Amino acid sequence: AASRLEAQRAALLEVQAGLENEVSRRTVELEDANTRLQKLDHMRMLFLADIGHELRTPLTVLRGEAEIALRGGSRTVEEHRDTLERIVQLCQQMTRLVEDLLFLARAEVDAIRFDMQPLDLHDVLEIALADAQVLAEENGVRINTTMAPGSCRAEGDAGRLSQAMLIALDNAIKYADPGATIQVSLACADGMAVFRVQNPGPEIPQ
Repeated sequence: AASRLEAQRAALLEVQAGLENEVSRRTVELEDANTRLQKLDHMRMLFLADIGHELRTPLTVLRGEAEIALRGGSRTVEEHRDTLERIVQLCQQMTRLVEDLLFLARAEVDAIRFDMQPLDLHDVLEIALADAQVLAEENGVRINTTMAPGSCRAEGDAGRLSQAMLIALDNAIKYADPGATIQVSLACADGMAVFRVQNPGPEIPQ
């Protein structure tokens, strides 16, 4: 009888140990899943904040372009056509951003699609500068641009790169002193491209 009780006790201890191990394993899995969810939520918050910024900038440019067109003045038909073409480009950019938001809302992942194509970074910067010039005029700021001669070939998403450049330009314009000149440069050498924006605005504390 004693040996039978001992065997039952050993079996119960084994079952208990197995349950404890299973609970411990499941606890670790839940903690890992919770960590992943928290990280995903944080990344989504950052993404939404970025999208909000990227939507605000083209909206500001759109308003500026529309106000310039409404003032009319001595602008030629060709100048009005250029303005309308920029407005269409901005609308396409905003459409793509809205599609990103819809994609994020429908998907369980936070992946963003990129349209990778061979391109010249000079052309990409020219697109961003055309929009930035509208913002600069509204704020009484000038833009001085220096670009290396020749082409600056790369592979990337022209729309995304133009958005990133415009955000940097927008921030430089927003925080520049009135009447200031913002220095913009694009240099390409040894397979590297350097895009630089400098403004003489107030210093940012460390």
